Amino acid sequence: MLKKSWMVLPLLMATSQTQAGLAKNLDFDLYGFLKTSYITADQKVTSYGAAGVGAITHASVIDETNPSTKKADEERRFAFQAQQSRFGFKVRNGKNVTARLEFDFIDFGASAPSPDYDIRIRIAMLDWQISENLKFQGGQKWVAAMGVLPHTYNYVQSSFYSGNTGFISQEMALKYSLGSVDVTGAISSRGRNQGNGGVTENERGFLPALTLRADYKHGAGIVGASIMGAKLEGESDALNTTNTYHDGNAFIAKVYGSYKNSSFDLRAEYFTGQNTGDLFMLAIAGDTFTSSTGQNISTSGGFLSVKAPVSKKNNVYAGYGMVEMNDGEKYVAANSLIGNKVITAGVDHKTDSGITAFLELQSFDSEYSVTSTTTKSYDAMTLETGLVFKF
Repeated sequence: MLKKSWMVLPLLMATSQTQAGLAKNLDFDLYGFLKTSYITADQKVTSYGAAGVGAITHASVIDETNPSTKKADEERRFAFQAQQSRFGFKVRNGKNVTARLEFDFIDFGASAPSPDYDIRIRIAMLDWQISENLKFQGGQKWVAAMGVLPHTYNYVQSSFYSGNTGFISQEMALKYSLGSVDVTGAISSRGRNQGNGGVTENERGFLPALTLRADYKHGAGIVGASIMGAKLEGESDALNTTNTYHDGNAFIAKVYGSYKNSSFDLRAEYFTGQNTGDLFMLAIAGDTFTSSTGQNISTSGGFLSVKAPVSKKNNVYAGYGMVEMNDGEKYVAANSLIGNKVITAGVDHKTDSGITAFLELQSFDSEYSVTSTTTKSYDAMTLETGLVFKF
């Protein structure tokens, strides 16, 4: 045993020397922000399916079947939060290779202050500048099909479920840049599988989701378009004992743009798609393919967001976003979200200490299915105020 340990020692020394030499070429950057805020809502609200204020996306259904439940659902509520804070590391090896890890503390099951928040891995990706014009990006990252983000301090919401699309997934992409034009092609996961019950239609087969994106950089922003699509393997479902299940398709097509000058910063997106939930676009909950019936769900929406300085340290911003599941009440269960609109308005102030103070109002108009022919809408008003320190 001792002899074998001595034999390994030169290898360990060589490895250590190699790592030391490599470390000389590595640059480490820490980045992120700490956000602490107070949030209040005038009725029950939902954050991506969870009944809480972690990242409010829409108004909740009010249970009107029981007077006490109805009263509780309509009661104003509040919370203090820091869980949207995040931090990350960039590690550069020379000029051509960058690794990035990013984390936050979002736990939709614990909207009240808690020391038990989980650390969530947001980004784990590799950038490799292969040549002057060609770059590889791979890992867990913002998908190539995403466009631009609206102005808001509700960072995790960012108008998802109300006009914004394109979230974080596993992806490999190649971007070719020539002058003012970027063209990106990517292969990525189809949806996601958080259970442990085996593969879903999003994982069966061998062909991943395919994405093509093109951007024109005009100096004051970008104008771009992207399309993403995938085949969904439903016929091979283990539950298909009667051979009546169907294969399907999911796709999304979108256009987006931004324009910034000294007077304002404008961002916008419009999209249309089918079964976008099977691509994990976060367009709206429930827009997924039903293999047992072959039922597709079509969705469309978009947002417009603008921010303007009113002085050197003060800004105002406003936006509107909407999403609609086309004829959604015909295809989804009762009390399922089929449409959502949000109006956002806010102000912020940058202090000399590097801290930004903000106040933001959001008004949600959320439509739900009741029967296959009727719907009902619920409205919620939220207010969030707090501080953000970026580093």
